[in-house]
Amino acid sequence: MKLHEHQEKKETKIAGRLSRAMAPALTAALLVALLVAAPAYADSGTSPARGSVEIKGKGAGEPVKKITGGVVRGSVDDHGVMTFKGIPYAASTAGENRWRAPQPVEKWPGIKDTTEYGPITVQNPLPAGAFFGPWTPEYLDTGMNLGNGLMSEDSLRLNVWTKANPNARKPVIVYIHGGANNSGSGGNEVYTGEKIAQKGVVYVTINYRVGIFGFLAYKDATGEEVTGNFAVMDMIAALKWVRENIRAFGGDPSNVTIAGQSAGGFNVQTLIASPAAAGLFEHAVIMSGNTIDQPVSTLAQAETRATTAFGQYTLAQLRAMTSAQVQALTTVYNPTSPVIDGKIVTKSITDAYLSGSANPVDLMVGNVDFDAGFFGPLRLPDDNSAPFDRVQSVSPAVYTAAVTQQLGANFLDLYPVDPAASNVIETARALQADGLVARAARQADVRESKYADHNTYLYEFSHIVPDTPERMTAYGPFHTGDVGYWLNYFSSTWNRPWSNVDYALGDKMSSFLVDFATDGTIEGWPAHDGSSNTVEYMHFTDDANVDSLAAAKAAAWKDYWTP
Repeated sequence: MKLHEHQEKKETKIAGRLSRAMAPALTAALLVALLVAAPAYADSGTSPARGSVEIKGKGAGEPVKKITGGVVRGSVDDHGVMTFKGIPYAASTAGENRWRAPQPVEKWPGIKDTTEYGPITVQNPLPAGAFFGPWTPEYLDTGMNLGNGLMSEDSLRLNVWTKANPNARKPVIVYIHGGANNSGSGGNEVYTGEKIAQKGVVYVTINYRVGIFGFLAYKDATGEEVTGNFAVMDMIAALKWVRENIRAFGGDPSNVTIAGQSAGGFNVQTLIASPAAAGLFEHAVIMSGNTIDQPVSTLAQAETRATTAFGQYTLAQLRAMTSAQVQALTTVYNPTSPVIDGKIVTKSITDAYLSGSANPVDLMVGNVDFDAGFFGPLRLPDDNSAPFDRVQSVSPAVYTAAVTQQLGANFLDLYPVDPAASNVIETARALQADGLVARAARQADVRESKYADHNTYLYEFSHIVPDTPERMTAYGPFHTGDVGYWLNYFSSTWNRPWSNVDYALGDKMSSFLVDFATDGTIEGWPAHDGSSNTVEYMHFTDDANVDSLAAAKAAAWKDYWTP
């Protein structure tokens, strides 16, 4: 079945489901819930009127929406995709709002222009045009700093791309950016949503506080305390904004998919585990951010680290500092992880799954081959001093020793090498990729006992993003390189030699993502089957094909990844 035909069938199915669900009694209950359920805005005393607004005269023909805070005007492209950038979803986090839960957005007079991205959250600035290893300018927020106003604590903004009419009830995808939780923004070029919106979803990207501004847990000498997780609270506030406002953009507030890459994937897991995020999304996508079985720091542990770093300051003194002064403290200590605070985060993702307290979602989880350098099971000696590149050469003797010591001799039987070969790096890379697939399967297996009625889809991305031949050899399928394919967006910033192979792969991957966001199933992609002795996954090379780990390999990796 063609993907667009499958999409039409799914939309028909969902429309029927909604029609049945929206009986008069339930309609009233749902309307009440939509109006009052978001505590981030509850103390404003009013519920925002929402929808399109007709404008005559100057600005006529430009899309205008009435939302929480006021009226915004966006832009529309030749394909009918409307874009709204830099929409505030909460108040400034400067001054007394620093290290507080996001506060209600302040209303603005008149019509706010939302055709340019808002400022990014405070972080260490990157020079204009900078790039590091595989990450060229389209992957980085460069040239933005506190001095030019492109970086600010008044940064809790989001961006919306849509082609839908108001109340069309299209699936919604909310993308959470990566950046190690100390950098990045929802306005980064590679996250652009104009192409994915053409496929029938409403697409949203968000900013959230990063580093010390987003994750500080600290009790000062006076006894005043902040308990961290402010970045997570920002994400939850953005999702509540989506629940309240997305119908004006044609989205369905009851059909939201959260997706995140790298640290954004870690944050997706945190939201799955968070009771404070309950009911805000139905599906989740974890791209290169699988931390299954990783413990989460306790509040006491995080506070001890902060006290050791700058216990001489009170929170009042820290709040009185400028943004730059606080950011300067990150050279001493820069927290980037959630903590168990008992309210926003109560358990690790593994414990939440096993206890049945995790939010019930359909899940897509996977990696790119390059991730093996970050999360892979095998560590090989680096064969040069260049940062971020892949190991290019390993002898059979070094490979054999590393596998035996780190994984066990049985893996040599599963991934054998010729002792007379000069370089066995391809075998090592195949082993690493299988290990990443198996770790994604570990997340599916942990979910199996309590969430067997929800789908889990696994993938591995092995396609090399076009660049110069030297860079393609050095970096291969690099971390974040898959994001443009999921969004069907191919940047011209770095003048990459995109080909029809890339465009076809992007079309397939983005269609898979839209399919998944529609109802949590994917045509042509088998969900994980916990009762099978093999592991099936979608393998993205120059094409997309179902692949599998054979029984012996699946069993060995399952034993390896299980604590």
